[in-house]
Amino acid sequence: MINFTNLKKLCVRGKSIDALDVTNLPKSIEYIELGEIYPHDINWKHLNNLKQVIFGGFDYALDDSKLPSSIETITLGSMYNSNIELYHMPNLREILFSYDSLFESSINVSQCKNLKIIRFGTEFNQPISTASIPNTIEEIFLGPEYNRQLINPLDYPHIKCICFGIEIDNCIINNEDTRNYLKIIHDFI
Repeated sequence: MINFTNLKKLCVRGKSIDALDVTNLPKSIEYIELGEIYPHDINWKHLNNLKQVIFGGFDYALDDSKLPSSIETITLGSMYNSNIELYHMPNLREILFSYDSLFESSINVSQCKNLKIIRFGTEFNQPISTASIPNTIEEIFLGPEYNRQLINPLDYPHIKCICFGIEIDNCIINNEDTRNYLKIIHDFI
C-alpha cells in the first residue's frame, strides 16, 4: 500500500475525478488541481498547508467555512458561476478566473486584506466597489463584456494596473483624472 501522508501536490484529470474522494486528503497537501468537472462539494478546512487551488469545472459556492485560511491563490475554470463570499482568508493574494469564464455572479472578498490581484473572465459585468473588493487590490483585470463604472482610484490607493476589454467606451468613470488616463491608454491601443 502507498503511503500518501507526505503528498504535496494533487492533480486530477479525466474520468477518474468522479470516483475520487477529496475530503480525506492528507494535511501535507499544498496544491490541488481539479482539471475536469468535479461533481462534489468540498470541505478542506483541515488542510492547513494548502496554498493553491485550481478548480477546472467546479461550480459550488465558495465560502471560507470550507476552505483553510492558508490559501493564497484560487483559480476558477470556465464553468464557475456561483457566488463567492470569502471573509476570513488572511493569506489570499489572488483570485483568477479563466479567460472564458462564465462567472457573472456576486463576489464579496472585501475582508481579504492581502488580496492583490483579481482577474475576471469574459462574462463578468457586476459593479465593483470597496464593499465587495478590498482597497488593498493592486491589479484588476476586467473582461471584454465589462461595461460598468470603473473603480475610483481614490478608493484604491494601491492600484497599479487596471486592464479592461473592448466595452470600455460604455464605462462611466467618476474621476476626471482616471477618465483622461484611460482615454489616453484606449486611444493608444
